[in-house]
Amino acid sequence: MVENILKEAGRDPRGGDTAVERQLSLLLRHALATRSLTDIALVLGSAAELMIFPEQEVLEQCTAVVQTSDQPALRGLLWAVRHRCSRGGKKTRRFGVGPQ
Repeated sequence: MVENILKEAGRDPRGGDTAVERQLSLLLRHALATRSLTDIALVLGSAAELMIFPEQEVLEQCTAVVQTSDQPALRGLLWAVRHRCSRGGKKTRRFGVGPQ
């Protein structure tokens, strides 16, 4: 999925350093809107692979959706994303899910 995100970001006519963040925002906004646990996990995992993390309030939204499931692996994924984000320090790249 990381390759697809990078490919789609490369097609963004606005380009720039924020194209990947815009693509992640779009994907995560859709995953949250549909409450798709699989899509949330894929986007968060792919973003973490790129060392780009959602804003704290977005992580809280993801947590709320995941907590409605009975899937400990997804809760573990959220913990791993939060842990990796905290290790990134102040230079951590972040994205929101607001309208683009």
